[in-house]
Amino acid sequence: VRAGFRWRVAQGRRLGRGRAGRLAPVTLQAGVVVASMPAAGITPVLAVEYDLDTTLVSGTVRLSTLLSPVTLTPISAFLQRR
Repeated sequence: VRAGFRWRVAQGRRLGRGRAGRLAPVTLQAGVVVASMPAAGITPVLAVEYDLDTTLVSGTVRLSTLLSPVTLTPISAFLQRR
C-alpha cells in the first residue's frame, strides 16, 4: 500500500509540474488557493448517507477548517510574490 501511495504521489508531482508550466500564472495561483481550502461542509452529510466513519470525516473537516488560516496565509503571501 505504501509503495502504491508513493508511486501515485511521485506521478502526481511529475504531471503537476508539466501541466503547471503551461498554465497562466493567475490560473495556477487560483488552483493553489482552491486546493489549500478546507474540506467541504457537505462531506459529513455524504459520510452519513453512505454509512462511513462520520467521526473521522467530521474530525477531518474540523481540523482542515481550523488549520486553514495557518495554511492559507503563507500560501497567499507566497503567491503574491510570484
